Amino acid sequence: MIYLFNFLKEGEIISKYKDIEKIFNIDYIDDNYIAINYNGVTKRVYIYEIFPITLINRNNEIMEKIAYKYKEFLRLIDFDFQILIKNVKFNVDNYIRNLTKSLKNNNIKNSEVFKRYIENLRESLNKEKIYDTKYYYVVTDSGKHGFIENVDNTLKKLELLGCSVIKVRNKNKIGKILNYFINKEKEEIKDEFL
Repeated sequence: MIYLFNFLKEGEIISKYKDIEKIFNIDYIDDNYIAINYNGVTKRVYIYEIFPITLINRNNEIMEKIAYKYKEFLRLIDFDFQILIKNVKFNVDNYIRNLTKSLKNNNIKNSEVFKRYIENLRESLNKEKIYDTKYYYVVTDSGKHGFIENVDNTLKKLELLGCSVIKVRNKNKIGKILNYFINKEKEEIKDEFL
Protein backbone atom coordinates (compact mmCIF):
# COMPACT_ATOMS: atom_id res chain seq x y z
CA MET A 1 0.00 0.00 0.00
CA ILE A 2 1.24 3.44 -0.90
CA TYR A 3 0.25 5.96 1.72
CA LEU A 4 -0.23 9.43 0.37
CA PHE A 5 1.56 11.12 3.24
CA ASN A 6 4.52 8.72 3.31
CA PHE A 7 6.09 10.10 0.14
CA LEU A 8 8.16 12.68 1.97
CA LYS A 9 11.87 12.22 1.84
CA GLU A 10 13.48 11.85 5.25
CA GLY A 11 14.01 15.21 6.93
CA GLU A 12 12.02 17.11 4.30
CA ILE A 13 10.16 20.06 5.75
CA ILE A 14 6.69 20.57 4.37
CA SER A 15 5.54 23.58 6.36
CA LYS A 16 4.29 26.16 3.88
CA TYR A 17 5.65 24.03 1.02
CA LYS A 18 3.83 25.10 -2.13
CA ASP A 19 5.03 22.58 -4.73
CA ILE A 20 2.96 19.53 -3.85
CA GLU A 21 3.94 17.75 -7.08
CA LYS A 22 7.56 17.49 -5.95
CA ILE A 23 6.67 16.33 -2.44
CA PHE A 24 4.45 13.47 -3.58
CA ASN A 25 6.12 12.65 -6.91
CA ILE A 26 2.83 13.53 -8.59
CA ASP A 27 2.81 12.90 -12.33
CA TYR A 28 -0.50 14.72 -12.70
CA ILE A 29 -3.83 15.35 -11.01
CA ASP A 30 -6.82 14.15 -12.99
CA ASP A 31 -10.46 15.04 -12.30
CA ASN A 32 -10.89 11.61 -10.66
CA TYR A 33 -7.54 10.74 -9.08
CA ILE A 34 -3.94 11.65 -8.40
CA ALA A 35 -1.31 9.84 -10.47
CA ILE A 36 1.77 9.29 -8.27
CA ASN A 37 5.10 7.91 -9.42
CA TYR A 38 6.36 5.50 -6.77
CA ASN A 39 9.65 3.73 -7.53
CA GLY A 40 9.05 4.08 -11.26
CA VAL A 41 5.46 2.77 -11.12
CA THR A 42 2.50 5.11 -11.54
CA LYS A 43 -0.27 4.52 -9.00
CA ARG A 44 -3.68 6.14 -8.86
CA VAL A 45 -4.82 7.64 -5.56
CA TYR A 46 -8.52 8.38 -5.03
CA ILE A 47 -10.06 10.68 -2.44
CA TYR A 48 -13.57 10.21 -1.03
CA GLU A 49 -15.32 12.80 1.11
CA ILE A 50 -17.46 11.33 3.89
CA PHE A 51 -20.38 13.29 5.32
CA PRO A 52 -21.11 11.72 8.73
CA ILE A 53 -24.43 11.39 10.51
CA THR A 54 -25.28 13.41 13.58
CA LEU A 55 -25.59 11.37 16.74
CA ILE A 56 -27.04 14.19 18.81
CA ASN A 57 -30.54 13.45 20.13
CA ARG A 58 -30.36 9.76 19.22
CA ASN A 59 -31.54 7.26 21.78
CA ASN A 60 -29.26 4.47 23.00
CA GLU A 61 -30.99 1.79 20.93
CA ILE A 62 -30.43 3.69 17.69
CA MET A 63 -26.82 4.49 18.64
CA GLU A 64 -26.17 0.79 19.33
CA LYS A 65 -27.63 -0.14 15.93
CA ILE A 66 -25.41 2.46 14.26
CA ALA A 67 -22.35 1.14 16.10
CA TYR A 68 -23.21 -2.44 15.06
CA LYS A 69 -23.65 -1.41 11.41
CA TYR A 70 -20.34 0.46 11.53
CA LYS A 71 -18.58 -2.66 12.86
CA GLU A 72 -20.13 -4.62 9.97
CA PHE A 73 -18.84 -1.98 7.56
CA LEU A 74 -15.31 -2.22 9.01
CA ARG A 75 -15.33 -6.01 8.52
CA LEU A 76 -16.14 -5.53 4.82
CA ILE A 77 -13.07 -3.39 4.16
CA ASP A 78 -10.48 -5.47 2.36
CA PHE A 79 -8.22 -2.63 1.20
CA ASP A 80 -5.79 -0.21 2.82
CA PHE A 81 -6.88 3.37 3.26
CA GLN A 82 -6.02 6.53 5.13
CA ILE A 83 -8.48 8.80 6.90
CA LEU A 84 -7.78 12.52 6.76
CA ILE A 85 -9.67 14.82 9.11
CA LYS A 86 -9.94 18.55 8.59
CA ASN A 87 -11.57 21.25 10.69
CA VAL A 88 -12.87 24.27 8.79
CA LYS A 89 -14.56 27.40 10.04
CA PHE A 90 -18.32 26.95 9.90
CA ASN A 91 -19.77 28.83 6.92
CA VAL A 92 -22.65 30.78 8.42
CA ASP A 93 -23.76 32.26 5.09
CA ASN A 94 -24.06 28.82 3.46
CA TYR A 95 -25.97 27.51 6.48
CA ILE A 96 -28.46 30.38 6.40
CA ARG A 97 -28.81 30.15 2.61
CA ASN A 98 -29.62 26.43 2.88
CA LEU A 99 -31.99 27.03 5.79
CA THR A 100 -33.87 29.66 3.79
CA LYS A 101 -33.97 27.47 0.66
CA SER A 102 -35.41 24.58 2.65
CA LEU A 103 -38.48 26.60 3.59
CA LYS A 104 -41.31 25.98 1.14
CA ASN A 105 -43.68 28.66 2.47
CA ASN A 106 -42.84 32.05 0.90
CA ASN A 107 -45.11 33.84 3.39
CA ILE A 108 -42.85 32.69 6.22
CA LYS A 109 -39.66 33.49 4.27
CA ASN A 110 -40.83 37.04 3.57
CA SER A 111 -42.18 37.75 7.05
CA GLU A 112 -40.49 40.31 9.28
CA VAL A 113 -40.35 37.76 12.12
CA PHE A 114 -38.36 35.32 9.98
CA LYS A 115 -36.03 38.08 8.75
CA ARG A 116 -35.31 39.15 12.36
CA TYR A 117 -34.79 35.50 13.31
CA ILE A 118 -32.26 35.07 10.49
CA GLU A 119 -30.38 38.24 11.44
CA ASN A 120 -30.25 37.19 15.13
CA LEU A 121 -29.14 33.71 14.11
CA ARG A 122 -26.42 35.13 11.82
CA GLU A 123 -25.17 37.46 14.55
CA SER A 124 -25.18 34.71 17.17
CA LEU A 125 -23.40 32.17 14.94
CA ASN A 126 -20.78 34.72 13.85
CA LYS A 127 -19.92 35.40 17.51
CA GLU A 128 -19.26 31.73 18.17
CA LYS A 129 -16.12 30.00 16.97
CA ILE A 130 -17.84 27.08 15.30
CA TYR A 131 -15.95 24.60 13.19
CA ASP A 132 -17.14 21.89 10.85
CA THR A 133 -15.22 18.64 10.47
CA LYS A 134 -14.48 17.20 7.03
CA TYR A 135 -13.55 13.53 6.62
CA TYR A 136 -11.70 12.06 3.67
CA TYR A 137 -10.80 8.46 2.85
CA VAL A 138 -7.70 8.16 0.67
CA VAL A 139 -7.26 4.91 -1.27
CA THR A 140 -4.46 3.82 -3.60
CA ASP A 141 -5.50 1.58 -6.48
CA SER A 142 -3.92 -1.83 -6.01
CA GLY A 143 -4.03 -2.54 -9.73
CA LYS A 144 -6.30 -5.56 -9.25
CA HIS A 145 -9.17 -5.86 -11.71
CA GLY A 146 -12.30 -4.20 -10.27
CA PHE A 147 -10.46 -2.75 -7.27
CA ILE A 148 -11.91 0.77 -7.40
CA GLU A 149 -15.42 -0.56 -8.07
CA ASN A 150 -15.01 -2.70 -4.92
CA VAL A 151 -13.89 0.38 -2.96
CA ASP A 152 -16.83 2.41 -4.30
CA ASN A 153 -19.31 -0.33 -3.35
CA THR A 154 -17.79 -0.84 0.10
CA LEU A 155 -17.78 2.87 0.94
CA LYS A 156 -21.35 3.20 -0.33
CA LYS A 157 -22.31 0.85 2.52
CA LEU A 158 -21.68 3.80 4.83
CA GLU A 159 -24.91 5.18 3.43
CA LEU A 160 -26.74 2.42 5.33
CA LEU A 161 -25.57 4.26 8.45
CA GLY A 162 -26.91 7.56 7.15
CA CYS A 163 -23.59 8.92 5.90
CA SER A 164 -23.00 10.27 2.43
CA VAL A 165 -19.93 9.29 0.41
CA ILE A 166 -18.76 11.29 -2.57
CA LYS A 167 -15.69 10.56 -4.66
CA VAL A 168 -13.84 13.86 -5.12
CA ARG A 169 -14.00 14.41 -8.89
CA ASN A 170 -12.42 17.78 -9.54
CA LYS A 171 -8.70 18.35 -9.90
CA ASN A 172 -8.95 21.80 -8.29
CA LYS A 173 -10.66 20.30 -5.22
CA ILE A 174 -8.12 17.47 -5.09
CA GLY A 175 -5.29 20.01 -5.25
CA LYS A 176 -6.87 22.14 -2.52
CA ILE A 177 -7.31 19.10 -0.26
CA LEU A 178 -3.65 18.14 -0.72
CA ASN A 179 -2.54 21.73 -0.20
CA TYR A 180 -4.55 22.02 3.01
CA PHE A 181 -3.02 18.91 4.55
CA ILE A 182 0.47 20.00 3.60
CA ASN A 183 0.19 23.65 4.58
CA LYS A 184 -1.10 24.03 8.10
CA GLU A 185 -1.26 27.84 8.08
CA LYS A 186 -4.68 29.35 8.53
CA GLU A 187 -6.42 30.23 5.31
CA GLU A 188 -9.89 31.21 4.29
CA ILE A 189 -11.69 28.33 2.63
CA LYS A 190 -13.58 29.38 -0.48
CA ASP A 191 -17.26 28.50 -0.88
CA GLU A 192 -16.59 26.25 -3.86
CA PHE A 193 -14.43 24.03 -1.64
CA LEU A 194 -17.15 23.62 0.99
